Amino acid sequence: MIIILESHHVTLSQSQVETFKNYFQLFEELNGLITIVHTHSPNQFRLPGLNPGHDKKLKERSDIFNQILGREIPTMRIDCNRDENGPAHSCMTRNAIRQILEVAKVKTPVYKSTTQVRKLEKMIFVDILVNGKYKAKLDEYLKRCENESQILTVEIENIEREIEEVNNDIRRHDTDELLQLFEHRYDEQVGFFGWFSDVFGRADHVHTMEFSAQKHTIDGIDVAQYGINVLEESGGKGNNFWNVEFKRHTFSSGYYHVVLKTKKSTKFREAIKGWRSYVESLNERLKTKKQGQLTLGGWQVDDSSDGSSNKFVKLRNLITNCRRIAGIAAAQTLPLELFMELADAGFYQGTNAIDEADALEKFLANKFGIA
Repeated sequence: MIIILESHHVTLSQSQVETFKNYFQLFEELNGLITIVHTHSPNQFRLPGLNPGHDKKLKERSDIFNQILGREIPTMRIDCNRDENGPAHSCMTRNAIRQILEVAKVKTPVYKSTTQVRKLEKMIFVDILVNGKYKAKLDEYLKRCENESQILTVEIENIEREIEEVNNDIRRHDTDELLQLFEHRYDEQVGFFGWFSDVFGRADHVHTMEFSAQKHTIDGIDVAQYGINVLEESGGKGNNFWNVEFKRHTFSSGYYHVVLKTKKSTKFREAIKGWRSYVESLNERLKTKKQGQLTLGGWQVDDSSDGSSNKFVKLRNLITNCRRIAGIAAAQTLPLELFMELADAGFYQGTNAIDEADALEKFLANKFGIA
């Protein structure tokens, strides 16, 4: 779980808001892990319903993050006054931490090997310049092909590379990894005189949560709860909807935190179908090109010691790596490990896009062995 600790006593600057926006956009696949924990929330009204004024203040803070992320983010509260260290205070603080840890258990894990980082607008602009540079290099290298057989060999390898990349997309998405579909939290606490309000009906209130029918099947549902009596539940795993009715136990604080999940293969079913269809068309093109290669005598270069053939082997490697870099620059996302490598090297942090593109071009040329 990614916890954002935030205090309502501190004004969020515009630069901080922009930082959060950038983070949420970059690490889009991690956004389901985020939980807001409001600090400086006194224990006497730490959970909702005990002080309307405090509730309103924290809701205004939560709304800022909800607007940035584009969805309602579950929020929790904790009292961070270290001067209060009495037994009751320590117990309530530990209870708050325990609840946070219980929520972490129901979050959907993210797999580093398949996580993609979505490029920011500034990154896209720099990469457009890089892409242009490598397309120019690619055109230059392609002109060095000396005959039709070499041109055909390069075209075949390009189709094979594209098939490999699309198959990688299929493998990355056609998995049983679970993605978050829906998350919601209910909190209600009994105060010191909670028995009084409960006697007069507060604990009899029926609460509902609902996930309306949509196109994705629910493949998993995880709940963290305490002090809750579930009255009725429908839908859920194997269905495309879910709803629940529950009441808080009388004379007891209660919370109910739910996360609905779907398989990655379920969410990207249509995209996977399109990719597979595209691979079929690429395989047909590849078959045609290879037949043409046989007609020309089946150009062979790998086992030849001829000087011109060795020269062509080097040229093919240059063309392959240029196309690989151009593909990276043209994509809307980056593999997490490559993004971290570029970030550690200081890229995408300057103010001059042209200088950034020049430096990134040289970095990628060195990484992929392009002179």
